[in-house]
Amino acid sequence: MTTFLEIKERIKGFCSSFDIYLLAVVRAILMFIVVNTINSEIGFDSRFNSLTIAVLISLVTAFLPVNFILVVAALLILIHLYALALPVAIVAACFMLVIFLLYFRFSPKSGYLAALTPVANIIGMPYLMPFCAGLMDENPTSCISVVSGTFFYYFLKGVKANSVSLSTMGEDDTIISKINETVSQITDNREMIVMMVVMFAAVIVIWVLRRRSFDHAWVYAIASGAVIQLLGVIIGANIQNFSVNIPGLILGVAISTLIAFGLQFFFFNLDYDRTQRVQFEDDDYYYYVKAVPKMTVAMGKKDIKTYASTDDITRDDIVEELREDE
Repeated sequence: MTTFLEIKERIKGFCSSFDIYLLAVVRAILMFIVVNTINSEIGFDSRFNSLTIAVLISLVTAFLPVNFILVVAALLILIHLYALALPVAIVAACFMLVIFLLYFRFSPKSGYLAALTPVANIIGMPYLMPFCAGLMDENPTSCISVVSGTFFYYFLKGVKANSVSLSTMGEDDTIISKINETVSQITDNREMIVMMVVMFAAVIVIWVLRRRSFDHAWVYAIASGAVIQLLGVIIGANIQNFSVNIPGLILGVAISTLIAFGLQFFFFNLDYDRTQRVQFEDDDYYYYVKAVPKMTVAMGKKDIKTYASTDDITRDDIVEELREDE
């Protein structure tokens, strides 16, 4: 355990020393992943599918606030959907407008969660996002970012699956009919509705439990979030009559839970054996304080002494100096 604590302290020290540069690198990598994910999933406009475009966009957004990642990603999605069909782009723009109004009103600091949630769904790890939102965010409104990212993942997945029918317009088809067809893909997607409800419930429960003052609150929050997601998806699939990959679900929740315990080790590793409770008062209030120390380790420092020349010092001098050090 001491070795892991030393590694943690070294990582924290490194991050605090180079936080400006690390954040720029993280934003560039995140934007690169988001752009490549969009191009691979709905790359209907071939002009924006090149690696050069992805690198240029990533370098530009590396020095901008994280919310610009969402704006750029939304514009790129609209460009691809417009290349597919104008009605699809109109429906997507309307949904984006509503979601951005909710996001910037209630959860403007959760841009990383909103950008990473569709990516996590694509790689089969959507269950990690409620842990990140519930454990790391200061406000429960971060559930809006996770739910919005989940919505756009299923929306774009439906557009990709029905791209042929959406891109063709017969003689009897109108823009209104195509818009209705696009909207019906959302309203009829039972799996999407279940996943949005499960993500919302998991974030709220994890956030509420991890802020409690009882011992091992984060452990109970992580365990509760895992159970809610596991049972919520299974029960929702049975009620709404859609298939779910049970082994993949269990594996995804298990890996996400292990990562959540890793977050606890780095950000909330407490020594409950040394808990202290203090009671005091002033003229207006009684105060009951519970103090739990963080589990840390003192970093060892090497004391190196340099001697100018071995000819100028004797063995007795070295022995005498060692005695003084002791």
